Amino acid sequence: MKDNSMNNCTGCEACVNVCPQNALYMEADKVSGFLYPKTIHGLCNKCGLCKQICPAQNSNQKKMDQTRGFIAAYAAYSKSNRIRLESTSGGMFTVFSKHIFSIGGEVYGAGYDENMNVVHMCVSIMDNISRIQKSKYVQSKIGSVYVDVENFLKKKIPVLFVGTPCQVAGLYSYLTQDYQDLYTIEFICLGVNSPLAYKYWIEELEKKYSAKINNIWFKYKEFGWRKSPLHTKIFFDNGDEELLTPENNYFMKGYLQGSFFVRPCCSSCQFIGERRYADIVFGDFWGADTSVELDYGTSVILINSKKGMELFEAIKKDITFYNISLASVFKNNPRMHTPVCISSENMSFFKDMHVRPFGDVVRTYIGEEDVMPDILTQIIDSGS
Repeated sequence: MKDNSMNNCTGCEACVNVCPQNALYMEADKVSGFLYPKTIHGLCNKCGLCKQICPAQNSNQKKMDQTRGFIAAYAAYSKSNRIRLESTSGGMFTVFSKHIFSIGGEVYGAGYDENMNVVHMCVSIMDNISRIQKSKYVQSKIGSVYVDVENFLKKKIPVLFVGTPCQVAGLYSYLTQDYQDLYTIEFICLGVNSPLAYKYWIEELEKKYSAKINNIWFKYKEFGWRKSPLHTKIFFDNGDEELLTPENNYFMKGYLQGSFFVRPCCSSCQFIGERRYADIVFGDFWGADTSVELDYGTSVILINSKKGMELFEAIKKDITFYNISLASVFKNNPRMHTPVCISSENMSFFKDMHVRPFGDVVRTYIGEEDVMPDILTQIIDSGS
């Protein structure tokens, strides 16, 4: 397999999972830190299977279109205020997961490993759901997850897989079919961020506070869900905690104000629009009336298949929800139909972050004017 160009490869790892010769592995680009497939030429037998299943090169979208299409749209949130507060938006992921566990299933999502890397992992019981709750804002490493999902499905064990649109596409491309026991959810994606930029940011914080980080809570809700994109809570292994605010939350500044460290292919994403792979698409519903619903978080839920509707029907008793129009979701949420605009200084940023402190680089590229509150207003005003 020839190495995919940086402009097209999503890093979904379907090719690595499917290779019968184990001739492919993922290697981090030295400048950006994003993972790309590499070939061990002594093992490769040129079967071409990696190219056949690559969703970026050989989209399986037409096949999926036959059974998928938006059926309904809802604003929804968990009836448990605790779950809402501990979640990124309305707590719907936790509610869906609870149902999957109740029928003997497994749930896959992004979590932190022991070194604070963001990786896709499996959770088997509700007590461990916190490991994959909340958004991570870093591209997760898939590893052998697609193979593991397939093994569960072949044993008739239900699986819920939650990820980016391209990761869900990668899973279906690897499987080459839909399984009755497979449920998929993709979130409305603003583009995936560099694991290396994230690493430099963490190292800077650990040096500043003289302690190792053991957890990060992006979109921390102490000041309410609507202000949460500006706040990140950092937890250290010595018991200390630090709340990053719009003034010093440099990772989110670089992401929201300039998309300086977003993966190149995100600027031409093939997996957005009206045709989606996942059974359900979800995200924040910024159009919620918080005077009625409290500022704890509300989700937008788009049902994209019969199975998606069945899953939604199964959890209705645990949520508050109401219908919204599909047209309003597409009109007011630009990332549903338009790829993220990556800064023209993207590669320069990557080069500079290798030789200068991360916070200093962010400050240089965003300039002196602090527009984080304005960015938040734009997100909410244009939200679905």
